[in-house]
Amino acid sequence: MGGPQGILFDLGGTLLGEFKFDRAAGRAHLLEIAHNPKGVTLGDYAVFAKEFHETVWAGRDESLVEFPVAKFWKLADEQLGISFDLPENEVELEFWRTAVTMKPEPGVVETLDALREAGLPMGVVSNSAFCGYVLSRELEQHGLRDYFAFVMSSADYGIRKPHHMIFDTAAGKLGLRPADVWFAGDRLDQDVAGAKGAGMYAVWYNPSGAPCDGAVPDAEVGHWGELLPLMGV
Repeated sequence: MGGPQGILFDLGGTLLGEFKFDRAAGRAHLLEIAHNPKGVTLGDYAVFAKEFHETVWAGRDESLVEFPVAKFWKLADEQLGISFDLPENEVELEFWRTAVTMKPEPGVVETLDALREAGLPMGVVSNSAFCGYVLSRELEQHGLRDYFAFVMSSADYGIRKPHHMIFDTAAGKLGLRPADVWFAGDRLDQDVAGAKGAGMYAVWYNPSGAPCDGAVPDAEVGHWGELLPLMGV
């Protein structure tokens, strides 16, 4: 087995671990900075959100069609009479900064340093309702953004992993064939299944040592330091 000519990573649970997602805090912050002439409350917003989640959002994994959070907010905010002075991506970022806390997975910085020194092009492909701008800013906060040629979010492409098209597009952005690319992620159903379906070499990041109960990866690592010997770096 030869090493890859490029490598792609998932983001949440792979490069960064998520330690908090407080949706109510994020939305409360947006209401604080919004023009809200009708005095809409979190309770009012929750009524709209409940129906949307039950009828639209719940089908994302089955349909593999992404519904960006900004479009959901547009539906709700225009119905409820809420508006912002900020651009759409900055509204997303305001929510994210209040609601989400993440930190790099152990060993990821040292691994990315070694891969960059070896000259391997790298990118990020994430299933997220938040746009790539927001994900890039999160990576910047941890000093990780400059390792990657690009950050792809399903919110910007309208399609979710494991659909092969998002993997094919990422390989094209690296200027490589899928067969020459490795993909590393923590989800068997999205990352491993999708990468293998696209003809990539799939590495399962499994720090908890969970049993393999889905798509079978080509390789498995429990710590990022284990990836480099596999790649011959």
